[in-house]
Amino acid sequence: MRTQNTVSPGTNKEASRQTEVAWIPCRRDCLVVILIFAAAFVAYALIWPQAPLQSLDSPTYMRLAREIKAGNITELPLRTPGFPILLILTGSEAEPTRLLFYVSLFLHFTATGLLAYLLYRLGIDRRLILAMVLIASLPPYLEASAFADSDNLCGFMVVVTMVSAAFWRMSGRRTLLWIFAAGALATALVRPTYQFLVLAMAAAVFAAHLAGIGKGGSLLKLTKAMAVPILVSVCGLGGYAAYNYARFGYFDVSAMTPYTLSTKTASFVECLPDEYSDIRQILMQHRDRELLTPFEDHTAQKYIHRAMPEIIQLFGNDQVRALLAVKRANIYLISHRPMSYLIESLKSLTTYWLPMEYGLSNGDSAVLRAFWAALQMAVVFLLLSLAIVMAGGAAIYLGLRIWIRLSPSLLPRTTNQLVTYLLGMTIIGYSALISCFAGMGIPRYRVTSNLVILACCLLGLTLFWRLITYLGALIKRSEA
Repeated sequence: MRTQNTVSPGTNKEASRQTEVAWIPCRRDCLVVILIFAAAFVAYALIWPQAPLQSLDSPTYMRLAREIKAGNITELPLRTPGFPILLILTGSEAEPTRLLFYVSLFLHFTATGLLAYLLYRLGIDRRLILAMVLIASLPPYLEASAFADSDNLCGFMVVVTMVSAAFWRMSGRRTLLWIFAAGALATALVRPTYQFLVLAMAAAVFAAHLAGIGKGGSLLKLTKAMAVPILVSVCGLGGYAAYNYARFGYFDVSAMTPYTLSTKTASFVECLPDEYSDIRQILMQHRDRELLTPFEDHTAQKYIHRAMPEIIQLFGNDQVRALLAVKRANIYLISHRPMSYLIESLKSLTTYWLPMEYGLSNGDSAVLRAFWAALQMAVVFLLLSLAIVMAGGAAIYLGLRIWIRLSPSLLPRTTNQLVTYLLGMTIIGYSALISCFAGMGIPRYRVTSNLVILACCLLGLTLFWRLITYLGALIKRSEA
């Protein structure tokens, strides 16, 4: 019988450095971060006097905000109520106010501060944390705050969800578990893309536990704990969907599902059978017209917004029947042409990682535009490169545990870094896959996870160094 060996990736000297850090950072570091945030807040308030601007989606959010305020939702809304509630609180249900812009800036800096504190508690180098704070304060990462759209609020809730989940796994405190649960539900109510995020994060937590990474305890105890955020999301989202069904006859958190699915089937909508002939004719007509529209991207992914009013007329102005018919048509296309659907989704997966620009940060300067694009591409390249390396490191780790019964002994701080990195990458991967396989997958959808991407780059760099140290120790042990 083989004996179980242990290899520690760190020396005694390194272990002594991985002592518990203080709960509160040193006064100088806190002052530097606060000054950066304050200077950036004042600067953007001065250089963007026109903020907040309206996006193409703003009118639908403001309409729902007005209906919620009046207590009379007249038809099935396209949007979820998370962002409209913020519009009401800032008096922006009729016209975006300056207060909305200030609140959005505050939410962005608060999210950055939460991530900075999490990284500090994880023992990440203070210089790296300062670099993240500076990058997060640059225009490309702040532009979403200047628009009356859900991107900024959703990004804040994503950070709250990740940070609370990471601290819960480190400390086991039940209060943090409930904050994690509330954050996941709030994120989904702001952006329906994230309505299954809690399941993805639960899978990541269980995977880390089964791999022997993270806080100890029985699997049963962990299952009971994870039932809290899952049940909170199921009850919250299910209750809201049930309200929509009772009021409008449509069981979903919003009416966007048929619209988003239609972006994946635009290129093969003519494959609908004759039972959908009326819908097919309308969809093809608007799809072909959109393909030839000047100054558009000629992909026709947005054609459904022009086609839907005519389809609703086809069903006697019954919005719910029209939405259900379009959803069934899309499900038929996806199930009968899976490769076409896969090709369209993979196309989106490539454009998803491209630089995002709203226009404010460029100032009509080609040089600035190229610089901001290069910065965003560098961050994405670093993230994906480190993810590949860490995946290889995970394979080595699991191989040592399973095949040759060699159990690497990870220091507590490294374990916490690994768990947090896994949670962050789960959020990033989930957002990318859902956005691309159930939506347009444009770079704007990545904005909600931009701050998490920066944090995972720092965690990845730190863990990469740990991996090199560990492999060096393993090679020395094998040669001894």
